[in-house]
Amino acid sequence: MVCRTYRTSSFSRPRVCALPSHARAMKAGMVLLALALTACRHAMPVATSVPSTEDAAVQAAQVVPGALPDPSTVVEELSARSRIPTSELQSLLDDCSSTQLSMNICAFRDFVASDLELDAVFKARRESATTQCRAEMDRVHAVWEAEREKACKEETEAEEGGSMRPMLISACKTESTRARIVSVQEMDPCSREK
Repeated sequence: MVCRTYRTSSFSRPRVCALPSHARAMKAGMVLLALALTACRHAMPVATSVPSTEDAAVQAAQVVPGALPDPSTVVEELSARSRIPTSELQSLLDDCSSTQLSMNICAFRDFVASDLELDAVFKARRESATTQCRAEMDRVHAVWEAEREKACKEETEAEEGGSMRPMLISACKTESTRARIVSVQEMDPCSREK
């Protein structure tokens, strides 16, 4: 029997156990559910009643004017990072569930969008800081990026060599980046982050 604890940033999910043959399918199902919920959250307006913690994080991430990247900018950046021409990307992005490649590209697009949003939020926050604070902010941000890379690679080690791994890494990075957007907006530029 294989048991895993699925987590999102600092929040743990319940421990899930399955027979080895079903473990991979369960993980894929959970990832696809997370991606579907993410897509729905971006497609539908957020309810104005009591917001969940995740909805509050999404709303907080939208505080900086112009922080949300334009879809064409995301596709251009996706093309630059993946080295896939935009015309080919469009066909892959049209149906995110048609093939594993299209699922991987759609997950990567979500990461690129969140990364561009973080860049805009970080830049706006950085501009309001003193020169000394900017240097510290840059150092802390670089450490965070390295930790994100390492954590997402470690979290997906079980999928090493599998066609789903790029999608899982992108989903992990997207989640971590969205949490970082909120923390950057709330941080005091001159305070030392832990």
